[in-house]
Order: sequence, then structure tokens, then C-alpha cells
Amino acid sequence: NNTQKFSSTKNNGAEVTVACVLKSGGDFTVDYVFRLQNMVRRNTTVPHKFMCLSDLNIDSSICESIKFSHDYGGWWSKIELFRPGLVRTEFVLYLDLDSVIVGNVDDLLLSKCEFVALKPWNPENLANGLIASGMMAWKNDGTYAFICQQFRSQDISYYPKGDQEYISIMLKSMNKYPPVFFQDRIKGIYSYKKNCQQGLPEDARVICFHGKPRPNEVSDEWVKKNWT
Repeated sequence: NNTQKFSSTKNNGAEVTVACVLKSGGDFTVDYVFRLQNMVRRNTTVPHKFMCLSDLNIDSSICESIKFSHDYGGWWSKIELFRPGLVRTEFVLYLDLDSVIVGNVDDLLLSKCEFVALKPWNPENLANGLIASGMMAWKNDGTYAFICQQFRSQDISYYPKGDQEYISIMLKSMNKYPPVFFQDRIKGIYSYKKNCQQGLPEDARVICFHGKPRPNEVSDEWVKKNWT
């Protein structure tokens, strides 16, 4: 529920895995994984592990990767983030590959709530009770394994808005909706399309490139500087 608080200043010895997902055949390449890993490393002081869930061979000397267990298509691959035993840290922070990190994100890695998600950039999606799944964090105690386990029996045509709709419905079924929304607790999270057309906001820390364009398709100097 929304009364949950972020831990403010210390990691308290708890480990966090920063996770991303790369499914072959789409817009993203392994290069996106390495860039995201670099941006996280440059912009946090919090001890963490970085992991990519993928069906591609990723250089293990650069980034830890774990293979999918199922060949879910496109955005549905994200459901495997909740696979039991996927990671062993106490918390997980998931970031979409087209996130651009431009400032310190310690608060994201310290977001020790049961479940945190992006507030949808689309007001209609928010009104319809959906999360945005481009950034999520959760306590890795097995509670949310239900999201992955239940998916195997689902008719995905029932969820035209994809993984974010399915995850939202599962949270509601567990009485865990609405979750904490990142934007309500952490400053500096913006949409490229909605908030950055006149330049980078002064307090920006994470810019979400949801949909088109992708970071490699824009000419903004601040993107070129940070997306590396």
C-alpha cells in the first residue's frame, strides 16, 4: 500500500540485483545492456549485482546473464523476472533497456518497499488502474513468484496492453494494488517524450524512453553524453 516508506540513507547490508531483459528479434541489442550497466555503475554508490535475462549469448566477463526458461514473445519475456529462484538478493530493481540515467540513483536501489512501479505516463492507463512496467522494484521473498507461475495458464489475448496490464491485474488479485509509485517518492524521473522536448530538466536522474524514439534515434547532446 502507499503508506510504505523508502529506506533513506543506508543499504543496511541488504543486497539488490539490478535486472534488465533482452529478447532477441526486437529493437534492442546487447549494446543496450552494456550501456545500462555502465550508467548504473557510474550513478550509484550502493553495492549491487547487475543481471540480464536474455535468450542471447552475452559476454559473461562483462555482464552476468541468465537464460529464459520459456519462449514468451516480446514484452511477455519480462514476466520471467518473477521466476522463483532467478536471483538470490533480497531486493530486485528492474529497468527497461531504453532508460537513460543522468544522475545519482541510490534512491532507486534503496527502494525497499514490497513493490514499486512507474506511474503510467498515459493518464488513461493510470485511470484504468495500470502500472507502467518500465521500472519496477520488489522484495524478493517469493511473494511475487505468483506473477510468473500464474502466467503459464493465461490467454494473453485477454491483456491487449501487455505485461503491464497482466502485472497490474495480478497485483490486484493479491491485494497489492495500487503499489508505491516511483514518481511519488523520488524526484528526477521523467519521460523523454513528455518532459524533455525543451531540454533536460535540472533535477533529472532517470529519463524513460517509452516507445519511440529510442535513445539511439535522438540527437540531444545530453543523451549522447550519458547513454554510453
